[in-house]
Amino acid sequence: MNRTERRAAQKNVSSAAGGSMASDLLQRAVAAANGGDLPAATVLLKKALTLEPNFALACDRLAFFYLAQGKRDKASAQYAELARIAPQTLNQFDVVLETLKRLQPDFAATLAGNAPADSKGGLDRIAADPYFRAVLENTVVRDLAFERWLTALRGTFIEMAIAEAPKASGDIVAFAAALARQCWINEYVFALSAPERAAIDRLRRLIEGALASGAPVEPFRAAVLATVEPLHALAEADKLTQRKWPSAVDAVVTQQVREPAEEAALRATLPRLTPIGDGVSEKVRAQYEENPYPRWARLSAPPPPMVLDDLIRHQFPVTPFRPLGKRDSLDILVAGCGTGRIALEITQSFAGARTLAVDLSLASLSAAKRKTPAALRDKIEFAQGDIMSIGSIGRDFDYINAGGVLHHMGDPLGGWRQLIKLMRPNALMQVGLYSAHARKEINEARKLVAERGYPATAEGIRQARQKLFARPTHFNFMTLRDFFSTSEVRDLIFHVHEQQFTIPEIADFIAANDLNFIGFEFADQAFHQHHRAEFQRHGWSPSDLTRWDAYERANPDIFANMYVFWVQKR
Repeated sequence: MNRTERRAAQKNVSSAAGGSMASDLLQRAVAAANGGDLPAATVLLKKALTLEPNFALACDRLAFFYLAQGKRDKASAQYAELARIAPQTLNQFDVVLETLKRLQPDFAATLAGNAPADSKGGLDRIAADPYFRAVLENTVVRDLAFERWLTALRGTFIEMAIAEAPKASGDIVAFAAALARQCWINEYVFALSAPERAAIDRLRRLIEGALASGAPVEPFRAAVLATVEPLHALAEADKLTQRKWPSAVDAVVTQQVREPAEEAALRATLPRLTPIGDGVSEKVRAQYEENPYPRWARLSAPPPPMVLDDLIRHQFPVTPFRPLGKRDSLDILVAGCGTGRIALEITQSFAGARTLAVDLSLASLSAAKRKTPAALRDKIEFAQGDIMSIGSIGRDFDYINAGGVLHHMGDPLGGWRQLIKLMRPNALMQVGLYSAHARKEINEARKLVAERGYPATAEGIRQARQKLFARPTHFNFMTLRDFFSTSEVRDLIFHVHEQQFTIPEIADFIAANDLNFIGFEFADQAFHQHHRAEFQRHGWSPSDLTRWDAYERANPDIFANMYVFWVQKR
């Protein structure tokens, strides 16, 4: 299930949750707005939200109508509430960024180069903006100009923090704390100068000295240190949890001290299904122990439960497949679950889901287990295992998700065969593999990184990333989502092992292993529909892999993320 369909599903559940009265008020509000009566529309939407506080569509429209009336403070508060009840709305970062610009004209002017990055009045207004802080706290900033603005602002905060008596308002402290949470989410990927590093070293010594002696620690200083390095790395970091902090700074202490300690304790509770093989498996495991992937803040709100047969029929309406007939139960394996976001989204999306989520990395798995909502804890189990030997675990499944994992194995096709052993008759598998055609530019970037000798460390990744940004012509792939956190960059251009595929290679494997190809899916539903329409226009079957091979050669960027496709066991 792609992100677009999850968002559409969430819109449906919000509308349903609103009940008939709230939904009727929403419709009346939209009609009033279309007639030019925005004040009446806002009154109706406030009534709808009184009836159903988690009605996401009503919350979104109310924020939009406030903004249209120039009531930016009220709009920001409403957008912040929308981020709380429907965090998946933050995934469309281009939309988020445009909203921030409309809420804060000074910020828009700064990004356009028409105002200084830290103009006093503008910064005070931005620091007080609840939606701005909600964005920083809950999703990775995926825009280079925005990132550079934050990097410059962090430098200003560092200078303030090492002053003898730092003076920061409550809003500035809260904003620095939000920036610290952003830097944790992106794993400190922002550029860091040598003078800033020296200042941070001094700041760390000040805080560690205060912790050792029992002296007070200025909350602003703690927040600023956390924008550059994690608080749990401090000597006697546990003492931070015993102090009283402003709520925004206490949230940073939770994120960077309490939660890592909880994950460390969870490691010992995770079962080991298989041994980890030597060679590539061990190298890949080590990478994800250092950089659990992906780092994320909040799980999307649960959509209404779906039936897998209905999803396949919706995505591939003209492709024949054999329905599972599983409407109330579904046994799922997520192979290579990483930090668990996809596994959890899948589990909460399907009726009667029972999920086994497996990964090499205990660091990733412990993060996944900690983040599992109470409502899903009885529906999902996390375990360490190597796909190369997973065929021996003595279990079978209706649906296996293997997105983005096989191409990092020493023998990807051997791992795929192991997963097929666990498929029940007619079971479905969703596979993600890198395209050799689409990865040519990424391979060029990897070559540049290797030639320059950048190590796969946090500092090496920061330096390589800035070097790539500084090229006269940016690589196109840097506009993708996966270039704005340390683990993403490492996964993209520093990975210890990656194998790429072509459609004929995939077709040969499918034919030789008792599988039927159902179809490719695309994260962007508009692209999915466009490619489907192209095949219909030419009279091609969407399950014809020979046609898809020719189509990709003519359009080499269509699988820029990866091939994502469904197969069914015969």
